[in-house]
Amino acid sequence: KNIARSRERQEQLESRFQNSEICIRFRRKEEWKPSAKDWAELCQNLDLAYNNFTIRLKKLNDLTDKELKIACLIKANVSPGIISHLLCCSTASVSMTRKRLYQKIHNESGSAEQFDDFIRQF
Repeated sequence: KNIARSRERQEQLESRFQNSEICIRFRRKEEWKPSAKDWAELCQNLDLAYNNFTIRLKKLNDLTDKELKIACLIKANVSPGIISHLLCCSTASVSMTRKRLYQKIHNESGSAEQFDDFIRQF
């Protein structure tokens, strides 16, 4: 019963995050460049919804600012095309970073999609 209640609470936190104004703002395809405050708000909300997501992720490996932002945006269900727009880089660069991140974390080759799957489950 406690496990079911805990799972239900986690699902509510995740749903609240995915439907939050900050998360929706990052997923929109529009001419908008997030400020440092916007990034901080996204990370803070991710940490609240996903059990200190960014803190746990940083413990796995030393991530650059760009790598952390990409991981956060994947967790927030932002598409690679929008990620490339938000970070002012090509979609190929976003894909390569995701692939390198998988290798950096798992010490084995993997695809961008495998990184995304890992982040969604993490």
